[in-house]
Amino acid sequence: MAETEVLDSATPTPPAPTAQEPSPTADVPEATRLLVKQWTDRVCKAKEHYKKTFKRMRENQDFARLGATKEWAESGKYTVPILARHINQTVSAIYARNPKSIAERRKRLMFSVWDGREDSLTAAMEMAAMGDPQGMAILQEIQQAMQANLMLDRMGQTVSLLWQYYLDEQGANYKQQFKALVRRAKVCKVGWVKLSYQRILEPNPDVAAQIPDITSKIENIELALSKMETGDAAYGEQSAEKEQLRLNLADLERDKEMVVREGPVLSFPRANQVIVDPECTHLKTLSGAGWVAEEFEKSPDEILKLYKVDIKTDFKWYASDGNPYDKDPKDCKARVYQVHDKENQQEFVICEGYPGFLREPKTPDVWLERFWPYFPLVFNEIEHDCELYPQSDVEHAKDIQNEYNRSREGLRQHRIAARPYYVTAKGLEKDEKDRLAYHGDHEIIEMPTLAADQKVSDLIQRGPVANIDPNLYEVEGVFNDLMRAVGTQEAQLGGMSGGTATEASIGEQSTATSKSDNVDDLDEMLSDLFRAAGQVMFMNVQKQTVVEIVGPGAVWPDTLMSRNEASKEILLTMEAGSSGRPNRAAELANLERAAPYLMQIPGINPKPLSKKWAGLLDLDPDELNAEGAPSITAINAMMSKMAVGGGPVGGDPASDPNAQGGQGAQNAPSTQANEPGPQPGYPAPAPGAA
Repeated sequence: MAETEVLDSATPTPPAPTAQEPSPTADVPEATRLLVKQWTDRVCKAKEHYKKTFKRMRENQDFARLGATKEWAESGKYTVPILARHINQTVSAIYARNPKSIAERRKRLMFSVWDGREDSLTAAMEMAAMGDPQGMAILQEIQQAMQANLMLDRMGQTVSLLWQYYLDEQGANYKQQFKALVRRAKVCKVGWVKLSYQRILEPNPDVAAQIPDITSKIENIELALSKMETGDAAYGEQSAEKEQLRLNLADLERDKEMVVREGPVLSFPRANQVIVDPECTHLKTLSGAGWVAEEFEKSPDEILKLYKVDIKTDFKWYASDGNPYDKDPKDCKARVYQVHDKENQQEFVICEGYPGFLREPKTPDVWLERFWPYFPLVFNEIEHDCELYPQSDVEHAKDIQNEYNRSREGLRQHRIAARPYYVTAKGLEKDEKDRLAYHGDHEIIEMPTLAADQKVSDLIQRGPVANIDPNLYEVEGVFNDLMRAVGTQEAQLGGMSGGTATEASIGEQSTATSKSDNVDDLDEMLSDLFRAAGQVMFMNVQKQTVVEIVGPGAVWPDTLMSRNEASKEILLTMEAGSSGRPNRAAELANLERAAPYLMQIPGINPKPLSKKWAGLLDLDPDELNAEGAPSITAINAMMSKMAVGGGPVGGDPASDPNAQGGQGAQNAPSTQANEPGPQPGYPAPAPGAA
């Protein structure tokens, strides 16, 4: 199985896990205590620094989900959740399909003898034919460069296929995770992707970022054995915990094949789960940041299972809602921080309130040139000296959404207040009023208070009501503000009110322009992520594993040094625009206008053109393009000149279209009259326009 080790009867079965000796708190050196406290204070101060920002993130989540503030929605007031539709429409446009990875060779000057000119190559071939050493040296250099480039291209295809395999092996569907990432950035200011490497039988604190294998079973067995050795009462003779341990051990003894895996994995931390150094000056590139910490909430048992450290009760207790806790430590959570220290090029894990390290500082297992394993996705970026995080779409449209809700709620209350009501003097009895208010259909009501010669209107009259002025509650102006603020046109949020097709087309073009910036942000983040993933695979995946995954034709360096060199030569990146939804009408028009000119320019490579056409037509470029095959028109022309059954050309009219007279072969009436015409020309500038 790809990137998998299968332990069968021919392979020695690994020993059963044994309990790890917990780290006693008393053995923590004083210097370590001071260093851990220093880092804990630093992270906690940074959390306090971003307290308002993280609070707004949580408020934005409620506002986007409810379409109003939490208090407004819980009171039952009228709500029109426009923002939820806008966010989902935007996500579907920005991340419409899975991005495609491509591997590119780093551009280098490969020739030291040949000057790269065609006439020099021709002269060198003539010189080599006459036995000139200089000409032979030029040809030899060119041949060596071509072989080296071919090997690098094959290696690039290998790393691209390898990365696609690992994406498909993620425990959670990575397409849905990336769509959630875009949605998170739209709501919570920023979305984070973390690149890590899952090694064989190595636990991962993020349970969602795992390649499913037997590692979790091993962790549970180790935790249970540790608790039994410490005399935990929960593991008595007739306890459920001990029975689960027995079943897990029986699985290890009975199973002849245990699947354990390793490979790069992606996790998607919450927006407020990653704490950035307040000295950071640019969130998108993390420029200026000396460290970045990721927060996890774990129970003492989970910490013992992950880090083999028993923190007992020596930590700051937190309830499940994040507030301080002072009851039973078994029911609370500890805050664990995984810190990446760029200044010292180290990674370590600490727990708030615990005096020692859960994992001591060391060089990161996953080494990247950029050091940071975190990749932020940021939209609406604006330069600001005091605020690191930009405003989200929810914050841009919050006042507009509130005003829309207030207008509709005001109209609703006015309609309720304008219901008919009646006024009467004190003459009517209570039961008479009830019969008038709640009478049945065509009911004859008896009113003792009404005299024989008296009219009903003398006792009861309709009360005055305020007329509803539609101008007081119109929302078209508010709706226009919303579209201008978030870059969405009317047709995407509902039916248009009298809009023409031309207006819709212009609005769609404007929307595509406003979204192109978001698509560029996503492309840049994915390209950085793919490049880092390529480095991780080159440095960690062995050649045997690569051949099992990609196939016998895979090209992969043998040694760590050669893999390091290859990671500098091959850059895994994302194909530009492969994740977004293309504006097909505009791009097809551009291709149609440019195609006649491109076909006349010498040296034009047709492969990129066919690839572009295939993408716009939702066809697989690899299946559509056959290297060296003639065009369909050329094939039809050749077939028309061939006789059916091997007969001579130009013979039987039944088999040769060229022998069919004036209406045969290429003389048939053209069907182009029924085909759509070319795209309209570019609009002419208005008279007097600059």
